[in-house]
Amino acid sequence: KKEQRWIVGFALETHDIHNRAMEKLRKKRCDLIVINQPAAIGASVTQVEIADANGVILGSWTDSKKGIARRLYDIIAERFLANP
Repeated sequence: KKEQRWIVGFALETHDIHNRAMEKLRKKRCDLIVINQPAAIGASVTQVEIADANGVILGSWTDSKKGIARRLYDIIAERFLANP
């Protein structure tokens, strides 16, 4: 992974959600992972959790997919500016 690149993974899980998402985060060397469930497919509103590379859940949100994207953007921007 290059210094100025951020990798965000997405984990669509049906069981053992957090453990499987953290496994995916480590395997793919992600900076963040968005955890959601199959109900998100085709839905206008979804519920997600976002975790950092240490496995810390940064938050849980229910919002439109556009709203979730804005939150994800804000998290990335805040972390990037704090640690360029």
